[in-house]
Amino acid sequence: MTKADEDHDVTIQFRAPTFREGELPNDPIPQSRTGPEPSSHLGPESQPRSDEDSQRIRDHRRSTGSVHLGSYASSIEIERGPRHGSTRNLQSRNVSQVQLEHLLVNVDAVDSYGLQESRDGFFDATFQSPLRADHEETLQKASHTLPETMRKPHSVSLYHFFPQQFAEAKAFLTDITTTRSGIKLFKSFLGVFVAYVICLVPKSRDWLGRYNYIIVISAILNHPGRPLGSQIDGAMISTLGTAAGLAWGSLALYVSTSTPIAQSGYGGVLASFLILFTTIIAWLRCTLIRLFQAVICAGVAICYTCLADTSQAVGWKKIFNYGIPWVLGQALGLLISILVFPDAGSRSLALSFHQAFLSILKGLDLPRQDASELKRELSYHFVRLSTAVRDFTIDISVSRFDPDDIRVMRNLTQGVIRALLSIQSDTVLFNIQLNPLAEGLHGGKLQDQHQDLSAEDEKHLIVTLVADFLAKPTRKMLDAMSACLDSCDSVMLAIGGQQKLHLNKTPQSLSMCLQMLQKSIEGFDAADDALVDRPEMVSGSSYDEVVKLFLFVHPIRQAADKVRMLTKQIYAMEQKHRGWWLQLPSYPFKKSFNRTNAQVRHDRGGLTAGFYFRTKTQLEKTIEDLHSRSYVPAARHEFSPLQKKSTQAGATTRAAINGKASKVEKRGLRCRIWVALHRLQGFESRFAFKVVAVTTLLSVPAWLDQSRGWWNDNEIWWAVVTVWLMSHPRVSGTFHDLAVRIFYVLLGSVWGALSYRAGSGNPYVVAIFAAVFMIPMLHRYTQSAHPRSGAIGCISFTVVSL
Repeated sequence: MTKADEDHDVTIQFRAPTFREGELPNDPIPQSRTGPEPSSHLGPESQPRSDEDSQRIRDHRRSTGSVHLGSYASSIEIERGPRHGSTRNLQSRNVSQVQLEHLLVNVDAVDSYGLQESRDGFFDATFQSPLRADHEETLQKASHTLPETMRKPHSVSLYHFFPQQFAEAKAFLTDITTTRSGIKLFKSFLGVFVAYVICLVPKSRDWLGRYNYIIVISAILNHPGRPLGSQIDGAMISTLGTAAGLAWGSLALYVSTSTPIAQSGYGGVLASFLILFTTIIAWLRCTLIRLFQAVICAGVAICYTCLADTSQAVGWKKIFNYGIPWVLGQALGLLISILVFPDAGSRSLALSFHQAFLSILKGLDLPRQDASELKRELSYHFVRLSTAVRDFTIDISVSRFDPDDIRVMRNLTQGVIRALLSIQSDTVLFNIQLNPLAEGLHGGKLQDQHQDLSAEDEKHLIVTLVADFLAKPTRKMLDAMSACLDSCDSVMLAIGGQQKLHLNKTPQSLSMCLQMLQKSIEGFDAADDALVDRPEMVSGSSYDEVVKLFLFVHPIRQAADKVRMLTKQIYAMEQKHRGWWLQLPSYPFKKSFNRTNAQVRHDRGGLTAGFYFRTKTQLEKTIEDLHSRSYVPAARHEFSPLQKKSTQAGATTRAAINGKASKVEKRGLRCRIWVALHRLQGFESRFAFKVVAVTTLLSVPAWLDQSRGWWNDNEIWWAVVTVWLMSHPRVSGTFHDLAVRIFYVLLGSVWGALSYRAGSGNPYVVAIFAAVFMIPMLHRYTQSAHPRSGAIGCISFTVVSL
């Protein structure tokens, strides 16, 4: 209750009409249904509402069907009794009556549709009919909100093809010369090129055997252009996958030659083993993302074992000709990752927080025009922080960051971003000029000094009063928040070993920034309390301009609390003086099978589609869990200890029914059969079926006598490997993707043939050709948005040239 209402008792009772049985909500409301019409208070005296006015209001309600409130009543009664007869009380009573009449007008302007609400007071929000939208205008506005990278021309247009290639080449040169992308590309190229040179040396080539180029394939699939922890993880997982593929293939070769009958039908035996193993690894490729490198390498190994040099006589040296070069390729990549510009794992995490802090500082640059780009950028960093923390905790790292502190830091930083997204960025708070009439506002009441003011002048004076009280404290609080975030950014970069990236070389200490922020918050709270206590705010707080000012400053005050909590956390991290420690993976083991590091996500391809389907699956699971829960309303009254005990027992019983009983039911045989059959209809089974069908059909010539010769001589088994590498469980193929990948396969093959033909097999000439080709191809594979076409280009050149 405002101060104007303290001198005048006002009671508002909301009553809704009840309609009789058989009447529709849209029928006119009978007079006998609601009783006498409510009194209308347009002044100190109450006048009854005439029948003509009542009928006009009912007609107006029926005509305003686009906006309705189910909780507002259709009639209002006001009971009041004056305490004193002074002028001040009369003035307060008039102000209160004006406010009540404003409510009456809003209530009379809506239609209740005969709904009855027995609860007290206002209930829920308004329900509005959807507005008619222009389809073309909506599409035009939507196109303007898209990022520049998504406004792409037609994918197969030759008019845009060559300019696009020129732009990509220019961006490639800019990235490798001005950013750390050059170091990453250099490490990837060095690992692959050293392995390639080893194959060019005659002695090492003869020692590795016919398939000596497998060492290059190994260096390509697990290239060293990644953090140390990811490199170790990839080397272990890919080696285990290769071992599994070779072991299963060796078993298939042994069974196919174990007896004369099996030897006569060795093709069928090898096909059976290949189909079974390919089905399993294709299923795992869809379900357990963490094993992606393992299943990819296992697929290549099983294709080599069952399809390369196929014959009825098995030479077991074949297994070593593949396994030894593969292990050497992994060891070479790991060695380069350790010795050449090592990334211990904390750099990407520090950079993620650094870029998030920069975006937050841009968000604190107020006032500004409400730009959708900045909101999109803040939302992007909100998600990226979670991804960066997960990548940090899922792999081995050598860092000064404590994983527990980093999780707290992520939550606090995301809280700051949420607070910034709720701030109305465009305001006139700092641009309001002081009105000469407002000079006496600090000395007394507005009613006592300027009783002759018009409503517009009074509104302007109230707005000036709010700006005079809150403009300077708000600005000081924004400056203190910016200083705190700048110091937090400096400390995070220093802990991560990237202090040189901070633009401000002399940031303030966190303790000083905390004191400054605390003083600014206290000053704002004092000014806010003093403003609220002003008697002018009793009637002036309802102006739209005043409400907008408060909607601007109060979210900033809430964001200041978030920034203060974040600064305290980073200050505590700074005081620990933590040294460099070996951090083992701390991500939950069960959840880690559905997650992998950033480089593997990129090399896998279909990153956007993978994020979409993963988020969609999580939302569906959450909604299903919410639907399966029964609603248990909270008690409205206090219970005795005996009643509380019985209530808790009932809640326990309901929980047992909703939870444990359902779990017992899921263990039933019919339910398990249904779940298994339903899962077989998912995308995992469809992908496994397609992969198995294509690879099996392509493999048939390897086991036929009439085609086995040219199959082995030309190493056609790489066609099956290409299908396995290029397929994706979530991204379907398009004509554009097919054309691009065929182009890069042909480019790699032709360039490999030219390298051999140019120098008649001279290893120096071949090495130069390899360097010229591998640099752009590895950049496309490891850093661009088209990794699979880059990978197949590198592999095709390697196989043809070596």
